[in-house]
Amino acid sequence: MERVKSLDFFRGLMLIIITVDHILTPEKSPLWQPLGYASAASGFVFLAGITTAIAYSRHVRQPGTLWRKCWQRSLVIYLSHVSLLALYYGWQAIELLMSPSPGSAQAMAAQALFSLALIHKPSLMDILPMYVIFMMAAPLLLVLINKGRHTAVLLASLLCWLLIQFINIPGPAWFSQYDLRIGAFNPLAWQFLFVAGLVSGTVFMRKPLNPPPSSTLAVLAVPVVLLLLDRHGIVDILPAYLLPLTERYNLGLIRLINFALLATLIYLSILYLKLNVGNRWVEFLGKHSLQVFTYSILLAEVSAKVLPYIQHYSGTPGVTLYLAASLISLSIPAFLHSRYRIKVKISRSRKKQSEVVTEKYA
Repeated sequence: MERVKSLDFFRGLMLIIITVDHILTPEKSPLWQPLGYASAASGFVFLAGITTAIAYSRHVRQPGTLWRKCWQRSLVIYLSHVSLLALYYGWQAIELLMSPSPGSAQAMAAQALFSLALIHKPSLMDILPMYVIFMMAAPLLLVLINKGRHTAVLLASLLCWLLIQFINIPGPAWFSQYDLRIGAFNPLAWQFLFVAGLVSGTVFMRKPLNPPPSSTLAVLAVPVVLLLLDRHGIVDILPAYLLPLTERYNLGLIRLINFALLATLIYLSILYLKLNVGNRWVEFLGKHSLQVFTYSILLAEVSAKVLPYIQHYSGTPGVTLYLAASLISLSIPAFLHSRYRIKVKISRSRKKQSEVVTEKYA
């Protein structure tokens, strides 16, 4: 199946927003949840589910191939995470050598081991460990979904999300002993977005659903606008006791509803208004999303060190210029990965030609 350019575009757009949020921090970023309580991370995880379904559903009749390819992808994601960990703890080790303190080496070593086990997540390194787990579960979910059990899969996923809203699972005592960080996203809650993406992607591959009446746009726009106004403090709509339902870690109910309304509104707007959504550069980034995302995390970690100095010596113009250069530099990992894929493709083509010649004259 040919790549869906609109999906690459939205993945690239999510990557740009996430990069800006990470570099400037959510408190200062103008792109942090600009359309309400739905974040770019929500869109990124949901789109990951859609693209996984489109890329791997064709192998459901060959379970061995399906499991192998999904787990290979999971391994690639894990290795990307490990590369970030190596750089992160390498820098930590250098800082520790420059200013040693009692017990710091042991704590850092413990954190590194727990990071490799996907338990401890250093700052900004939350999504890839979650993505590793989702891809490992994807083969089973895709088989069930393609057998027509998508409703059961979706309900089971929703039930898991619902239980997490009421069940607080305390971390073991050694979490505090080693100062372990469980991350900003609870996989047991955020899995619902990925599963919803898997189901949506599978349905999309079969045939588009009959869209609801165009008046649905107006109906959806009202709550989306109201949540946007509340999020930015323009109008107080949500009472204080409902604000916990907008929290990110467990993907609170209002946050989930906000994302569902917003995603549906965007989809229907493109459909009814015949919007030509796309940009070659943004699509290019989305096409190589894993490499770009991994690089963006590294970029954010470096920015945390250098940006205060840029702000101090050059002010807002310097920060703006640095941010623009950082966004342009996202093209580097995308370009390198595209060249690598071309070389692999050429190598495989030559290997096949060689095998054909060998068989012909054997």
